[in-house]
Amino acid sequence: MDSESISQQIRRMSARRNFLKSASILALSFLAACLGKDRQLTDQASPVLEPEKPPLDSATPEGLKIELELSTPAQEMENVSAATPTSPPPSATASQTSPPPSATASSTAQSTRVQGVECPSAHVITSLCLRDSACMEVCPVDCIVPGYPIEDWPWFYIDPDTCIDCGACIPECPHGAIFSSKDEVPSAYVAKGGEYINRIGLTGHYEGVNYHGNRISLDNVRQLAEGEIVDLTEDICYHSAFFEDGPGYEALDQWWESGG
Repeated sequence: MDSESISQQIRRMSARRNFLKSASILALSFLAACLGKDRQLTDQASPVLEPEKPPLDSATPEGLKIELELSTPAQEMENVSAATPTSPPPSATASQTSPPPSATASSTAQSTRVQGVECPSAHVITSLCLRDSACMEVCPVDCIVPGYPIEDWPWFYIDPDTCIDCGACIPECPHGAIFSSKDEVPSAYVAKGGEYINRIGLTGHYEGVNYHGNRISLDNVRQLAEGEIVDLTEDICYHSAFFEDGPGYEALDQWWESGG
């Protein structure tokens, strides 16, 4: 065999070896791809098996501990829900805490003059007011106005939209008629004895002098006896009514004309 024949044979053997190598690589790649797809399909189709619990006595501490560790999150939520006391429905709570309608109606009864008026949350002057006017003098924002005509608006009134709740007027009132908010106004005021209540419809007479030394004459009052109980919450809404439906700040003109 000459050298040329040997060279040709070597080239054929090398080409065959390269072909077999390439074919092997392709076959292995195809097999790997098929195995990967089969594994993915198997994982999707196979159910997730929970670990089997060992047959331990749950009454023992060890058994209880293992049962808790092996319980699923859903089971733990069920256990928590079962152990948590349930709250009563809103309707039941409301029926237990709400006062009876008759009690509410009796404690908030108002004159037709204040029906539909939003009661103020600022300072409140009640019917213990005998128009002394000291409160008006110390108010830094001039929100206290004397009522006129007196037979319709017998007290001094605080504008709830202007009041800044400074409290300067409270200690100045010699009759203790002013309260810091509607929540502080007593529904069962106990009379000390001798003070007057000043309300429309009463027929008693009162005479005195105000902060400026000017004469005061009122014909809508009644003197209270010691220990007598009066509901002052009925006076709260008159302040808003005075400024919304009554004379409001225009009453100051009559005040200055009368000499204060």
